[in-house]
Amino acid sequence: MKKFLGFIFLLCSFSALAQVPEPAMLWMKGYGGNGVDQVGAAVVKTADSGFIIQISSTSDSGNGNLDSFCYLSGDRSIFLKFNAEGTDIDWSLCTANGNYLFPISSGNYILGGLSDASGWAFKVIKLDNSGAILWRKTFGNGGNAILRSMIATNDGAFLMMGEVNYIDTDILIHYGSWMDADLWVLKVDSNGNKIWSIVLGGTYNETGVTLVQAPNNGCYVVGSTQSNDHDCTGYHGGGGDGYLARLDSNGKVIWHKDLGGSGQDGVYGWAISDGKGGVIITSGSNSADGDVHHHVYNGFNYWVLDVDSSGNILWENCFGGGGRELPLTICKATDGSTWVGGESEGQGGQVDTFYDNLNYDGWLVHADSVGIFLSAKVLGSNDLDMCQMLYPLKDGTVLAGGYFSERNGTFSSLTSYGSGDAFLAEFANWATGVSQVNNENEIQINPNPASEQVTIESGQHGNYDILVMDAIGSCIYSNRFTGKIQLSVGGWLPGIYYIQVVNAKGFKNVQKLIVQH
Repeated sequence: MKKFLGFIFLLCSFSALAQVPEPAMLWMKGYGGNGVDQVGAAVVKTADSGFIIQISSTSDSGNGNLDSFCYLSGDRSIFLKFNAEGTDIDWSLCTANGNYLFPISSGNYILGGLSDASGWAFKVIKLDNSGAILWRKTFGNGGNAILRSMIATNDGAFLMMGEVNYIDTDILIHYGSWMDADLWVLKVDSNGNKIWSIVLGGTYNETGVTLVQAPNNGCYVVGSTQSNDHDCTGYHGGGGDGYLARLDSNGKVIWHKDLGGSGQDGVYGWAISDGKGGVIITSGSNSADGDVHHHVYNGFNYWVLDVDSSGNILWENCFGGGGRELPLTICKATDGSTWVGGESEGQGGQVDTFYDNLNYDGWLVHADSVGIFLSAKVLGSNDLDMCQMLYPLKDGTVLAGGYFSERNGTFSSLTSYGSGDAFLAEFANWATGVSQVNNENEIQINPNPASEQVTIESGQHGNYDILVMDAIGSCIYSNRFTGKIQLSVGGWLPGIYYIQVVNAKGFKNVQKLIVQH
């Protein structure tokens, strides 16, 4: 008994049994049909503090749990609206594939598509809060425009950004040949009327990643560049740099920067607000000079940097292993820490596992508020897997989403519906080396929420160790029980707690307990 409880108290002091500390996974769930399904990167926060995620699907109606949300066959986009805790789905919306969901104002949403019947364009549909169509607009038909990002602004308008290869009535300039794209930013009012348009680029190719809100209704344009002229000066070489420009509310360029070193930078990536008026960017990098000072592993790393509103790099760091790590998403948790998700192709350094020698595994990194490494977790099976979405929940945890191919490795507890399925998982900000939950229904907590007393009961025989942590990962209770145990919570502060139940084989179940008085 002393040996087993000692193992639990190691968790209380945040020690990890594995070589690389892992963030605690609280639960995981799969969504799919008989085709390929995956969670997209963009997440929309709603007026009630909930959020909307997108699942892109090629499944036909048939087997799989996505059928309850959408009965369209073939390619489709399924939008799921969750409550603030991420525990319940309030409503769903199903559209033809190629659409993304973006906020425009309280109660209204925008669907932005990549193509139009006449070719590539910014296709935009405004919906009310019930999903009814208010208007449709198309911009940039003749410019071969590819939409990458849309954001709302505080003045009631919204911004779109993507790539263009030609000139048309909406796009008045193009740098370089028809084979090299520029970045195009367009601002329209709440009725879809154009306010201003600007092209950013150089002689060679630019690729858009995302837009981020900047102070005073401006925006940050995040992408990559291979140019060293016009709007993309300061090129470091090596096949590509990250690109960042700040625009004011009228579309005027305040400043722009090429970011990187002598290697290849600006590969994939995402960006978010740093909460201080600047922007946090992640991209793939294999440089070890220039703006990249912490590349310590061979190949591509996750490169993460915080840039202030004047274009100064506040901090930057690299994360990776012995192979190739490419980031796809990033978020800032409510405790100020940074989470980065993407994919990894190899084992070594901070990547302690590799499930498939032919494809990528998903890979999740947790760092503190100034980019110092805390923990990492491989999300992999024996085929291609990716972590493509991260969203901060209000209790300090994060919701991760993406794609998995097979029911093994990290995803052994899930049901596999088709060629590849979407997954969602919640992670806490403390590290653990315990094997993760293999059955989320193994224990029952009643009542939940609780005010005076709660009963934790296991449906399985054998001895269990119980550990209770508060929302910031502090251990407040631990014990051992067989069958069930009762806890008095009348003296606990109101809030969210995490109940970990671990058996002698090291498998654990983690569930939330809400205490209310």
